[in-house]
Amino acid sequence: MFIVLEGIDGCGKSTQAKLLKQHFAKLGQEALLTFEPGNTAAGKKLREMILTDRSISLHPRTELLLFNADRVEHVEKVIRPALADNKVVISDRYIYSTIAYQIGGRGFDEKIIDFLNDFTTDGLYPDYVFYIDLAPEVALSRITEKDKFEAEKIEFYNNIADKYRQLADTLPNFHLLDGSKSIAEIQQDIIKIQAYNDDYTAPFVNGKTYEVKSEELKLAEYSEDIVAETDGEITNIDMKQLNMITRSLGAPHDLQAGIYLHHKTGTTVKK
Repeated sequence: MFIVLEGIDGCGKSTQAKLLKQHFAKLGQEALLTFEPGNTAAGKKLREMILTDRSISLHPRTELLLFNADRVEHVEKVIRPALADNKVVISDRYIYSTIAYQIGGRGFDEKIIDFLNDFTTDGLYPDYVFYIDLAPEVALSRITEKDKFEAEKIEFYNNIADKYRQLADTLPNFHLLDGSKSIAEIQQDIIKIQAYNDDYTAPFVNGKTYEVKSEELKLAEYSEDIVAETDGEITNIDMKQLNMITRSLGAPHDLQAGIYLHHKTGTTVKK
């Protein structure tokens, strides 16, 4: 299982990530807590260049590419190995930070960011994303030592928050949480949404149940918007959505969604 915590610095996501790891430990499930940027040997140096070394002034395109270089190292050297060891991976930030900060904050073209996210992750998307929504001025007031990003003007962060909220409106596995609640209340919200069960195969994402039959892939309430089924073949489906669905059904993270569905149900999936 792969879980991501997102939000503006100061919103409480790092605290919730730690609490979630403790929650899994109580259930007897080993979990790896990780973060972006900087949780690899190369990533530490990249993080310093991007965030803390004020003697270095980066062009926005350079900044973007350095964040993505960090992600490749993170995915291939931290996340994938942990998932292969059947660990729960909890990441403090992932591609959604790039979407919010680089599209919302920096104004990059969405197509460029989508390409880079697909390329750097090699198709690895989380099962759950929890975004802690807190007014930027409140979140930033909690930070005493600000890095180069945190020193940006409030308008920059308002745009980022707006982009995060757009993601919550469009992605089924992206959950917006009220950051004004107490730490304990937010933790309980995360645990409830996760719909955890002992074998980690509960097919729940955002409260919707995914039902797979031999002749169709049915997403309750949304099937007509996502798939068009003809002669045993599924077409017109977004592959990110399909990967998310198969993750919820317990497919291994290193197995392509289409192959898994064919093996599981006899259904052929076409892009």
